[in-house]
Order: sequence, then C-alpha cells, then structure tokens
Amino acid sequence: MANQTVTKNRWLLTELVRPIRSRSIAEIKPIEILDLLKRIEASGRRDTAHRLRATIGAVFRYAIATLRAENDPTYALRGALLKLKTKHRAAITDEKEVGRFLAALDTYEGWPVVGEGLPRAL
Repeated sequence: MANQTVTKNRWLLTELVRPIRSRSIAEIKPIEILDLLKRIEASGRRDTAHRLRATIGAVFRYAIATLRAENDPTYALRGALLKLKTKHRAAITDEKEVGRFLAALDTYEGWPVVGEGLPRAL
C-alpha cells in the first residue's frame, strides 16, 4: 500500500471515527456508523463519507476473520449515503475519430516545445 493511502486511512480511522474509536469493535452498531457518515456527508464531503464506509468495512472484515467481530455493520449501510456526483470528461469514442486524431498528432507542425510532448510512433 502506498504511503499516501496509509496516511489517508490512518486519518480516516483516527480523526473521523473518534466518537466510536475507543469502543470494542464487536459492540459497534450500524446506526452509530450511519450517524457518523451522515454528519460527514452533510458537511458536503460525500466522497469522504463513501471512502470512510469502505475503510470501516475493511476493518470489520478483518475483525471477522480474526474472530473479534461477528458481522460487518457497514454492509447494512449500502445505499444509505447519497450517490457520488460523477464528472464526465470529454472523450473520443469513435474509432475513426481516434485514427484521425492520431494522424493529426503525427503531422503536428506547431510549436516545437509542444511537439516534444507528443507521443511518437516507434
């Protein structure tokens, strides 16, 4: 796991779950996690709420595997959060257009510095 991922997960599990952090994992109920996630979501951080649900779920699955918990309360919370807003990006999806684009790249004669950044055929 990358350092940045470990740092982010540590932050999620120490700062955001502070209200339930000191409790035994087997005692934590879905409603407690939902309350925590809904507060984060209400602050405008939908992505963080979804990521936290996934991270808490991973902790519970590990707890189940090591006999520290009997179930994963985050499973019951599927669909409980607002959906993430999707940002669509422009893309060429027609293969003929992709071919024309690649041909145009090969014949680019503009600024040399821009041309240096373009992929070239081997």
